[in-house]
Amino acid sequence: MKNKLVNNLTLDTHSRVWWVSIVSLVLVLVQQIAHLFGWEITNDMVNQIMAIG
Repeated sequence: MKNKLVNNLTLDTHSRVWWVSIVSLVLVLVQQIAHLFGWEITNDMVNQIMAIG
């Protein structure tokens, strides 16, 4: 049973869903860091960046 569980937990870096998730997480991190420095990154800017992919 343990071997089947390990086989199902592989990381598929070729998946579009995986890359969209990573980019979204990075953009949220950048937004939070920019907010600390007083810069404003609007949701419209984030949506434009996400639309590129």
